[in-house]
Amino acid sequence: MKRFLCVLLILCLLLPSAFAAGANTYYINGLTADRVHLRAQPNANAQSQGLYFTGTEVERISTSGSGWLYVKIGSETGYIQQDYLTQTQPLSQAPLYVVNNTSSTWVNLRAGAGTNTTSLGRIDNGTSVWVLGETKSGWSYVETLTQRGYMMTSFLKAVETAQESPKTCIVGKTGEGDYIHQLTADNGQTLYFTSTDAAPALSKADVNFDGQQDLIVRVSQGASNSYYEFFVYTGGRYVYAEHTGMVYGLSNYQLFPTQRMVLSQATNGHAGALHEWHLFRWNGTNLQLVRSAVSVQRE
Repeated sequence: MKRFLCVLLILCLLLPSAFAAGANTYYINGLTADRVHLRAQPNANAQSQGLYFTGTEVERISTSGSGWLYVKIGSETGYIQQDYLTQTQPLSQAPLYVVNNTSSTWVNLRAGAGTNTTSLGRIDNGTSVWVLGETKSGWSYVETLTQRGYMMTSFLKAVETAQESPKTCIVGKTGEGDYIHQLTADNGQTLYFTSTDAAPALSKADVNFDGQQDLIVRVSQGASNSYYEFFVYTGGRYVYAEHTGMVYGLSNYQLFPTQRMVLSQATNGHAGALHEWHLFRWNGTNLQLVRSAVSVQRE
């Protein structure tokens, strides 16, 4: 019998819940495509119920016997070709979006793809979510740090990313083999950072909630974790955001504008048994560690 030893030193409302995997748990793997259709019938010409990204978890309900599985994704059911499903979780291709309701400061996260379904809670504008897929009715199936649910796609705004541009170049390597990058920012400022990736992804968002767009650099990406560094825009210049206790950058970060906090969480260890959370608040242009938590699975 397995038992879990959890050292909880973080705000309970911000702790992720476990998405347990079982014998009927599968994951979408589009192979050469990043998304796969959920069909109304076990036929490639049947009506599409929605498109879902590689890495999205599905529950098998039954097998059609013709190379299709009848599955459930969130509250939606339909058929997916068995060739596009695997029980080994692939790297997620789900894009990062932010909540952006121009008529309010928040959006309902709902249990289903409709306004008549149960609200799972209010999600503030500016909160990061991963879009796992979109239904034919214009609802996005999303994942926050703590739960999954549905939001109207019109209330979401894509986080624009760009691979290495002509203004970014490699100027050397560290002793550990990481790339040293030189970046010319949009204000003409020259910035330097290290990355395990020769073509790191760049994006912009207001990470410190001051109304200014800041620069985000993804410096490393693995099967379970992506690591990021922030350059905060202040006084017409970008300033590197120091973060106490984080050696490799912020992992799978999430922004909480209302609390003015940033959460970093990572899954490590054998079979992903080690989970770590670090909660930060802003102190000027630096991130100050508030609480940490570690959850360890033991035999």
